[in-house]
Parts: sequence; C-alpha cells; structure tokens
Amino acid sequence: MSQSLLEKARDLISLESYAEFASLFEAYNRSAIVSETDRWGRIVYVNKLFEEVSGYKKEEVLGKDHRILNSGFHPKSFFRDMWKTINSGKSWRGEIRNRAKDGSYYWVDTFIHPLFDTEGTIRGYLSLRYLITEKKRAEQARDRYYNYLIRRNATLENFSRMISHNLRSPLTHILGLVEIFENKESLSPKNQEYLRLIKEAAQNIDRMVHDIYEILKTWRFHDGEHYKEISIREVWQEVLAHLLPEKNQYQAEIKLEDFLEKITTIPLYFKNILYNLLSNAIKYGKEMNSAKVVVRMRKMGGNYMITVADYGQGIEKKHLPHMFELYRRFQPQTMGQGVGLYLVKSQVEALGGNIRVKSKPGEGTVFTVFLPIIPPSCLF
Repeated sequence: MSQSLLEKARDLISLESYAEFASLFEAYNRSAIVSETDRWGRIVYVNKLFEEVSGYKKEEVLGKDHRILNSGFHPKSFFRDMWKTINSGKSWRGEIRNRAKDGSYYWVDTFIHPLFDTEGTIRGYLSLRYLITEKKRAEQARDRYYNYLIRRNATLENFSRMISHNLRSPLTHILGLVEIFENKESLSPKNQEYLRLIKEAAQNIDRMVHDIYEILKTWRFHDGEHYKEISIREVWQEVLAHLLPEKNQYQAEIKLEDFLEKITTIPLYFKNILYNLLSNAIKYGKEMNSAKVVVRMRKMGGNYMITVADYGQGIEKKHLPHMFELYRRFQPQTMGQGVGLYLVKSQVEALGGNIRVKSKPGEGTVFTVFLPIIPPSCLF
C-alpha cells in the first residue's frame, strides 16, 4: 500500500479508524511483498520487502510494469486471464514464478485487488505477494519422486510378470512330468529316488520364485486408490480362519484384547502382516504343548500401534538384529522358509510404518508395529 493510499484513507475515515488502518498497513508491509500500480499496470509504489526479494531498488521500477520480473515460465494466456479478472473488478489469486535482478527465480503466492475511486471506477491495483519458493521446490521434488516411483512400478510389474510366466510355467511342466513318472511301476528304486530329488528341487525353486514374486509386489508403489477403510473384526476373523490348521496343530490360544473398529490401509498388506506375525507367534510361542498369543491394537499419536506377543521360547539377543533378513531361520526344528518376517517388514515400510521386536529366552517375544493413521500417499 502506498503512502498516497494512506493519505486517501486519512481523508476518508475517522482518526481512530485511520490508526487501525495504519497498523494493518504496517503488518502487511512487514510480512508481504507489496506493490501498487495505476490502472494501466505502471508501478507507483513498492515496499522494502519488494526491493529485498527482487533485487531492484524502488527508483528502478517506478513507472514500469511487472514484466520486469517476468521469468518466462508462464504462458501469455496465464497473464491474459489475470488481467481479464482484475479489469472486471474482481480480485485474483495465483502462484507466479518471478525472476530477480540477479537472474535467480523465486515463487510468490499473489493476491491482486482492484482499487476504486469514489465513483466506483478502477484507478489502480494493489498486489500482496508471499514467498513460497521453498514450498514449490518441495512440490517439484515430490513430483520428481512420484514420477520415479511410477516408472519403477512399471518396471517391477513387467519383471513380476516375467518371473511368474517365464519361470513358473516351466516348473509346472517339470512337476507335471514328475507326477506322470511317479505312477509308473516299472521305475527302479534308484530312479524313484532320482525322481523324488527332482521333484523336491523343483518344488523348492517354485517356492523361491513365489517368494520373489511376493517381495516384488511389496516393492511396488501404491497410491491412494489402494488404501481402503477396513473393519478390524472382519479382517481378524478372516486371518483366524486361515490360521486354523496351525492353531489346532499347536493348540494355540489367540486373544484380541484391545482393538480398533476400523483403520485405513492397504487391505492385503495389513492381512499379510497380521497373518505372518500370528503364524510366527504360534510356531515359536509354544510353551510345553500349547501356545498363547495376545494381540492389542490402539492409536498412539499419529499412528496405529499393533502388538503381537507370545509367551514361549523367546529369541536370543544376538539374533534380534537379523530377525527381518531374508531366509533367516533361528529355530531349525520349526517349519518355515525364513521369508515371513522379511515380508512383514517390507509391507510395514511400504505402508509408511516401522516394526520393532523385543524378546527374552524363556519369556517370549513381542512385535510392535506402527502404521501412520494418515496414509503416506495422502501426504503427496
């Protein structure tokens, strides 16, 4: 706001109102880049912040228009629309990239308001601008990363298809041929043993290919459309149904002591996380001839906190740093491939969360998962 504008205000309003107006003017002058133009867009006033940010002294810009700051970033239609709006007597707001005197660029969130004379005719325009350069840099970095994730996602999709089709199809044929020869009574014991070894090797490769495929799925980028609100009760019942054979085998007692009604997540990931942690707790949590597992879910700060605790064998301290490594197994007598906890950690991190483990031999193990209440993709 120019001094002339202040003088006009002083002539038109009471002394008390003018003091309030002057205070408001000073606040704008300290926080915003302020400029005033006549009705043709020629600059008649700029404040100190305008000079500091643009690098131009007041004397260099008075009588000129704002094209002196034009960075060439915006199309001509952008400014045509702006002029059309303010010439109609309406205010305009937009984000503009300007070029300073030294050639550097800066972004401003710009408000332009028409100024009217006593007859209601536009006599000029008042511009208030707020620096948003850091915000725009962050947005650009975010967009670059988002595009990178999209490209990586496409690569992983193609690789996953190749793994599934080019590797698993031949294995299916091998296993099919093995099944045919298994039914032949003419095979010698030695050849039957060879056939058993071939079948076992093929099945191991098939499981490994399946594990790789699952890991690749976890590495894919998921945007907001994959997140859904799910019912914990429904998911809990579904997971327990899948765990029924293991639950019966180990005579496991599984309790859900505290729980949330609903959470927003990627359903498949959440189910897999819960399934693998419970399966792990059942297998390693057995005490004598049974296993007891307790699950708790609650909100903590900006996260959902899920704990899965067993009261069984526990894990030696030296093994804890390696708990989530691929193909790591710490109890050879317990069935498993050493993939479950690796997938759990991968899927927890894909959801923007983290997982911790505490354990003591003879007392049991507690896994604690933290998942953000606001999905990571909603922050983009």
